[in-house]
Amino acid sequence: MKIKSIKLRDFLSFEKVDLKLHHTPDEPPSIFLVVGKNFDQSEDSDESRNGAGKSSFLCENLSYNLFGKPLRGGKGKVKIDDLIRKGQDDMVNEISYFLEDGSELLISRSRNEKGINSVKVSHDKKDITKRTKRLSDKDIREFMNISFDVFAQCIVNYADTTGFMYLNYGNRLDLIKQIIEMEFLDELSVKAKTFAQTNERILKSLELKRNYVIEHLELIKKNKDIQIEFLQNKINELTGELNTVKEEGLKLPELKPLENKIVDIESELKKIRKEKSDFESQEFHFQSLVKKHRKEKEELQKLSSSKCPKCFQLVDEKYVDQFSKSMDELIQEFSSSIETLQKSIQLVIKQEKETETNLSKAKKEKETVARSHQVLKTKYESLKKEITKWEKELKNTKAVGQVDNQSEYEKKLDGINKAINIRTGWRLPSNYFSDILNPKSTLRSALYKKYIVILSDMFEYYMNKVFNGQMIGTIDIDKDSNIDPVFLKDKQLIPYWLLSSGERRRVDLSLCLAFFEFVSHSSHNMPKYLVLDEPFSNLDMMGIKQCVSVLADIHKRHNLDIFIVTHTTFPQEILDQSVNLKTIEIIKKNGISTVKMV
Repeated sequence: MKIKSIKLRDFLSFEKVDLKLHHTPDEPPSIFLVVGKNFDQSEDSDESRNGAGKSSFLCENLSYNLFGKPLRGGKGKVKIDDLIRKGQDDMVNEISYFLEDGSELLISRSRNEKGINSVKVSHDKKDITKRTKRLSDKDIREFMNISFDVFAQCIVNYADTTGFMYLNYGNRLDLIKQIIEMEFLDELSVKAKTFAQTNERILKSLELKRNYVIEHLELIKKNKDIQIEFLQNKINELTGELNTVKEEGLKLPELKPLENKIVDIESELKKIRKEKSDFESQEFHFQSLVKKHRKEKEELQKLSSSKCPKCFQLVDEKYVDQFSKSMDELIQEFSSSIETLQKSIQLVIKQEKETETNLSKAKKEKETVARSHQVLKTKYESLKKEITKWEKELKNTKAVGQVDNQSEYEKKLDGINKAINIRTGWRLPSNYFSDILNPKSTLRSALYKKYIVILSDMFEYYMNKVFNGQMIGTIDIDKDSNIDPVFLKDKQLIPYWLLSSGERRRVDLSLCLAFFEFVSHSSHNMPKYLVLDEPFSNLDMMGIKQCVSVLADIHKRHNLDIFIVTHTTFPQEILDQSVNLKTIEIIKKNGISTVKMV
């Protein structure tokens, strides 16, 4: 898996980058020198060699593309939102890779200022993106077959990340577990320990129950006759209470007649309300007629001794008087009917209120009786359950000590003993597996030691190369799985912290190369590139040449692209002509970094 091309848009300080590193999958690998100049700093100062974006161009770029997070995020130096160039709304990070079989894998990520992420994955231009970003990220991690921590320690040797020598023992061991994929042992260890603890807890609970049942049985055997007499008396007492409840229930009125009474009253009330409605309708009708006749009378009286506006005939005053008299008689008749109806309505309203009162009383009476029935029913059922319980207890007590008829207590004791025997049988194997899977077990130590020996041989090889045999370095693991590199100089052990800065830099490079070699044998999709950030800092020219010679060796053996971020003079004269040496130049002006192949 080697890098074909890189495309960036507003990623960190890079406004626009389109860089092609390889054109075909068969193209031989190269050693890339990544150099740069920061024109935002004074040209005469050392700071002009820093801050151009050389390290972040590859380290942060690759980390985000493959894992969706910045390489320095763990140290809090770079937050994911900081990857968007200042003043911009979104960014794009797209890298194309050549795989071992010659096919092409493209991973494109984008993020906007609102925190919305997206990832697109294609294989030979065929979109294989999953429906969610989480699923696509999972596919990428499974394809890579290496964790983020392994990537940060073994593939991208970033100066700002915590090196192996600066990790505590726990983190060192975790890194080894991730490389050799033995984290499943931790899961098995937790499960085995949990099972053993649960088994012990249940055993203690069963033993307490067994002791209680044994004591109870012994007590019953000693006082069997007294217990039987006590239980029989208790049953008789409860039976008496049950009969009393039955008698009280018989004395209560039945609910059916009360329900029928309520139905009859409701039916009567319905008839009364209908009668009242009929009277009110008749009253309204007569009132309408009175109003109509009065209006007609008033209109005709206004036309007395004048022409009708409709027929233009003279309205005779005598005719008006006769018509008015006739209307008055009708109005008087209707008014009399209204008075009669109003009296009838008042009587019906009175009857309605009395019926409503009777209905309310009947409902309350029914509720009171129903509540009494429910109370007695609940009490009756409770007493029946209590009697059943004590009868069962009496039966068990009588059965205690009988050969042909076991009591419930004796059956329960047999069940508890069987459970204890089964759980006791599980104790030895559960404790055994808990012990052998323990993080500090002999088995674990043996497995780790087997792999550490291999890693140590690789480390010793690279230490011998970079120090030209003047210092020996190995990696040791003790019985507690504490991993420590050991250094021998002038036939004396020397701690890492007493080495010079240049010596420590060569040790760090040897560790990085040893880990890369180690991981390459366990990962089927191992990246065919190695990124080294300032590997020659604090080294003299002799030390630089020794390191370059080692890098050329691993470059050829693993058919590997090596990216060297440096501002140190590179001794290219020691490389043979078969090595492709290329230069990537990064220039920063006005806060914007540009990239080009020189």
